[in-house]
Amino acid sequence: MQVRKVLVVDSSQSFQDWLSQVLAPASGVQISLLCDGTGVVEAVQDGKPDVLILDMFMPPQDGLVVLDKVMRRSPVPVIMFAELDCPDDSELFQEAYDRGARMVLAKPRTVSGLWAMAKSLQDMIVRLADIPLEKLVIDYLNVRKNVIENPRPWAARKAVGIISSTGAVEVLRDLLLKLPDKLPAGVLVAQHMYAPVWLNFTDSLARKTSHPMSIARGGEIVREGRILLSPTAKTLLIQRTNCGRISRLEAIRKFETWQIPLQPHLDAFLKSLAEGFGPNAIAIVLSGMGEGGVKGSQDVRDAGGQVWVQDPRTASAPSMPEAVLKGGFASRVCAPAELSSALDHVAESWINTD
Repeated sequence: MQVRKVLVVDSSQSFQDWLSQVLAPASGVQISLLCDGTGVVEAVQDGKPDVLILDMFMPPQDGLVVLDKVMRRSPVPVIMFAELDCPDDSELFQEAYDRGARMVLAKPRTVSGLWAMAKSLQDMIVRLADIPLEKLVIDYLNVRKNVIENPRPWAARKAVGIISSTGAVEVLRDLLLKLPDKLPAGVLVAQHMYAPVWLNFTDSLARKTSHPMSIARGGEIVREGRILLSPTAKTLLIQRTNCGRISRLEAIRKFETWQIPLQPHLDAFLKSLAEGFGPNAIAIVLSGMGEGGVKGSQDVRDAGGQVWVQDPRTASAPSMPEAVLKGGFASRVCAPAELSSALDHVAESWINTD
């Protein structure tokens, strides 16, 4: 039996243990292990593995950085695993393919899911190990050529996060339709609404706006001028990676007594906005009942970002913007008509300072 050498680089000890069992010598695999991205290029050059298995998210360098370095210096077939719930055709997975990965897989979340993958992973390693080096290099150069010739919009380093609930639909629609044509920021939206109504609302709006808009599925890269909407059954959250801020979805079940227990979780959404974009975040709080968004607004302010609230006197349900104002977290109070012009000024300022 021909022995295939596999180098595994993963920060999860349990995942390493599982791979060590699946890729045991009996399967024709000789496995080496590293727990982070330090020294991976040297390990590939010295050990000459037939296949590299790489964790997408790990300190101190995430897997995409390591993938770049390996493919430029010592090309090898790479299987990349991501601990993220997103579809196989997500932008994040495509980013890994664009950097030279041969296969990108979501890490199974259960033991049974891991073992269900075992045989296909063994077969995948055999298949990838047989790829000639010349083909590997040519394929990589072709992929990079395509990326250069077909650039995507820039990953956003700034973001506008909008939270809205009862009575905010018309204001939200007008605000999204009047976004600046040139907006060097991503736009993220969390709105409380029944799923069928939300789908109809977003479908109608997508046909009218000049900005690309979609409901997040997970794994999207937050891009300049793009509108990304939270689904109604989960909360849109942001995770920082080497390729930009990406979306992830989570059904958050923990609510304080004063919070309305609905998805998306408005405070978690704003906290994630603050963690993802820091001082380059603007949170906009529109009409809504209860005190959702108060804690999240504090998180945005504490991270150096701005918090704008709809003037409660113009809100159908004023308690949400009133609560943010009462907490002292608002940077600006705007009537609905003033929000668009305020964003125009900020967008122009961002363009001139970038």
